[in-house]
Amino acid sequence: MSRSTTPTTRSSPVKRSSATSRRSRPPQIVGFCWIVLYDPGTGLEGEVAELYVAEGHRGQGIGEMLVRQATRLFAERRVTLAYVWTRPDNSAAVKLYSAAGFEPNRQLVMTWYPVDPSVNS
Repeated sequence: MSRSTTPTTRSSPVKRSSATSRRSRPPQIVGFCWIVLYDPGTGLEGEVAELYVAEGHRGQGIGEMLVRQATRLFAERRVTLAYVWTRPDNSAAVKLYSAAGFEPNRQLVMTWYPVDPSVNS
């Protein structure tokens, strides 16, 4: 397994990590973690925006490695708050993020969907 990262950019402060399998020829990406860093004026915040491990490679510690890299980056950058969004019924993700030190909170998420004008006619 190897890792690669993309440097932070000025317009979109993002860092990406990926895991590749060296067993396959050519090597293929089997997982990735997309991290967003930004400062809303109260200190640098971080978000694990996306985390994915290919189905055939789950349960091998790849997700843990990617989340560990994310939290290491948060610590290096002195992030004041970091979060990740997942559904409560995604038990594997909840277990993974809890093991990395993330804690559930009570945040209300409200959604809005555009209404198709033809539906109301």
